[in-house]
Amino acid sequence: MSQLTNLIYGYETGGVIKPQEFYIQNTNKWLPHNGGCCYLWTVPAGVTKAVFEVWSGGAGGGYSCCCTQGGGGGGGGYMMVETDVSAGDQIRMCSAGTSGANMSCCAGFHGCSSYVCNGDGTWCMCVEGGLCSARYTRCHLATNCYSCCSMCACCSNNYISGSGITTLECQTSVTGAYRSSQFCIEAGWQHVGSAYGTPGPRPQGTSTCCNSCHGGICGSYSSCCGQACMMMGMHPGGGGMTGWTNDGTCRCGGVGGGGMIYVVYW
Repeated sequence: MSQLTNLIYGYETGGVIKPQEFYIQNTNKWLPHNGGCCYLWTVPAGVTKAVFEVWSGGAGGGYSCCCTQGGGGGGGGYMMVETDVSAGDQIRMCSAGTSGANMSCCAGFHGCSSYVCNGDGTWCMCVEGGLCSARYTRCHLATNCYSCCSMCACCSNNYISGSGITTLECQTSVTGAYRSSQFCIEAGWQHVGSAYGTPGPRPQGTSTCCNSCHGGICGSYSSCCGQACMMMGMHPGGGGMTGWTNDGTCRCGGVGGGGMIYVVYW
């Protein structure tokens, strides 16, 4: 059976041209508003082709107040482009920064965009960031402490928010199930959002853990049962999760993951 690399131009056995590669990202992956990363690349001598894989940033999760859950942020976009290049071309690339936690907008911030542009203006590509969640009162948000059961009463088992793979689920398979406790988060959990082409969502929080965790905390870190309460989306491009709270306070949603640009050239 052929090796996978033998099916890719430039990597085949005995191939004369061996592609080179590099990637661009802000290494402070878990900081709100990390600013992304930009790089001006000068195409080396002898290079005629380049492939750009681009991920934009994920949106931040919606904030929560007692005793609610907001919506998760949407995952960032993805694009892959192959183009002709010439030695000496200057190509500016900027990978998206993380989106910040936001207490002034219930839906959270939109994700940041990533772009790659040729210096002479002949072409430019831009990948928009993930969409912030809408904060519907019917499905995953209670309007006050004593209607928190509305999340499980109105949801049909799960809610997929924004433009990406961030899910918010409740522990019931029966639409209209009513909880006697006003603390609906006792029966909920989330999956950390991811972007296209990256590892799939993973669980974050359980009913017992999140009762004492109380959600994301603006600009700082905390832990709960060994898990990060910051509730950030995966890097690159994952949507942030909503805050969780049943202690009478309001909490920020999680930060959306930053973007990344991966370049292969030959």
